[in-house]
Amino acid sequence: MSEPTIENVVPAPTPTANVSAVAASISPEILSQLERAQRERDEAAARAADLQKHFEEQAAQLKALSDAAAAREKAEADALAAQQTAAEKAAEEELSAKELLAKRDAQWAEEKAELQRQTEQRFHLLQLENQAVQLQAYVQSKIAESAADKSIHPSLYDYITGSSKEEIDASISLAKAKTAALFDEFKQTTQQRRQSLPGISTATGPTSMGSVTEGVGQEINKENLSFEDYITKVRPTLKIGGGGTGIFG
Repeated sequence: MSEPTIENVVPAPTPTANVSAVAASISPEILSQLERAQRERDEAAARAADLQKHFEEQAAQLKALSDAAAAREKAEADALAAQQTAAEKAAEEELSAKELLAKRDAQWAEEKAELQRQTEQRFHLLQLENQAVQLQAYVQSKIAESAADKSIHPSLYDYITGSSKEEIDASISLAKAKTAALFDEFKQTTQQRRQSLPGISTATGPTSMGSVTEGVGQEINKENLSFEDYITKVRPTLKIGGGGTGIFG
């Protein structure tokens, strides 16, 4: 049997109904049931309201947690992206720095090599100059020796040369031999000319040597002809030795 309610127990009141009369006509048991039913409905409504409130609170908490999780994930993603960007930028800067350093090192190495080359070149030239000075001093010493013993004619000094002491010694030997040959040639030529000139006695020597034209209107007295004059003035006119003027002439 269904639970009695006010709707199915008490007829709908009319505007003229007497409420007190209606209430008096309902038994206490029914009223008690009605009141209990009302209380249960109120309690159910209260529990439903509490549940609704609790649900809304839970939903708000879940949303807050979800929002917090999303914000945290976004922050972590942003931080990771920033780290990646920073790492890429640092890698690019490091690469640029390495490339710049490598380029600078290469430039320094090139400059160092060029400086080393120039230094070695200057040192080599200094060595060559020192060698040339030593050889020149050696030549001058040899010329001084030859001047002292008159073993080389002064006109042949310029031909004493060489790039080593051996070459210089060889040119000195040649100059000495050439000087000796010139002296012999001078003696023979002088003797032959004495014999060919009138008034010359080969036994007692010349009384008059005659003269040789030195230039326009100027003559060389051959009576006291020096070896220097013979080499520079007389010998070229005699066409001896092919007419050369050098040490091999």
